[in-house]
Amino acid sequence: MARDALVLDVAKTQWGLVSRKQALAAGMSVWSVDQRVRSGEWAPMGSGVYRLPGSAETWHQRAMAPCLQAEPNAVLTRRSAAYVWRLDMLKKGPPEPIEVLVPRGHRLTTHADVRFTRRFERGVYRSMPVTPLSRTLIDLATELTETELEMALDSAMRMGPKAMKALQGKLKELPSKGRSGIEALREMLAAYDGSLDSALEVLVRKCIFAAGLPKPVPQFNVWHNRRWIARVDFAWPKLKLVVQAHGLKWHLNRRRAQIDWRQNTEMVAADWHPLTTTWKEINEHPARFIAALRGKYEKLLSAITRSEPVIC
Repeated sequence: MARDALVLDVAKTQWGLVSRKQALAAGMSVWSVDQRVRSGEWAPMGSGVYRLPGSAETWHQRAMAPCLQAEPNAVLTRRSAAYVWRLDMLKKGPPEPIEVLVPRGHRLTTHADVRFTRRFERGVYRSMPVTPLSRTLIDLATELTETELEMALDSAMRMGPKAMKALQGKLKELPSKGRSGIEALREMLAAYDGSLDSALEVLVRKCIFAAGLPKPVPQFNVWHNRRWIARVDFAWPKLKLVVQAHGLKWHLNRRRAQIDWRQNTEMVAADWHPLTTTWKEINEHPARFIAALRGKYEKLLSAITRSEPVIC
């Protein structure tokens, strides 16, 4: 039937869900909706929200359900919103419980964790109703560690200059002193240079600072005899020292690994000194990496001071 097709089209954009209100707006009668629910064809996913047959049960579906119950006055918030926005500070897997934000004065009966706010803001990303990216970061600033917040900010800024502009505008609206974490977010945003392109590199930069070394040049292009060799994550060009942060998702790809090995060999042949670290090392043995980096830096600096060649 044409009306069922309209309902199906709506559900396709909502992870297989449709609300009672949407079904009636598509032309279905109250009797038709109730009959499909009674027969088990439509499975209830909360008050007035149903899962259509053939749709898989997923976290996104469970997260969408309470939002449809109170549409348009409900959005995912905090860690749930961050998961939809794909911010890097989250652990693998979807967060639980699902967190939903509604305007103060509204009621919502659901298994999700419901929060209330005077300043309700609604955004949409990947078909999911969420707090805008800037609002998500500000809300998370009060509950994340400094490292988690920096990772989240960096991944948000990689979405483009609009993200930075929106966050700057939101922070200006807030009092200069207030919730914990907001000042840290302000400082991070002020220092942000847009050069880091992965959560791992954020952690590596922290290790570099912990080693007490001067600020490196990020995303540096290594050349030799007018020929480009590689774009490295961090470099101290005068010492010809570079650090590469190899994450699993990209650098354990066989083709990417072969390119890494070739570039590493060419850099050594051109008298550069590449150091490589991984996500596992930075998370489990950061002191080992810091010691190796500091030792290499001091050796190269000492050799330059004495004008002696450096033997790798």
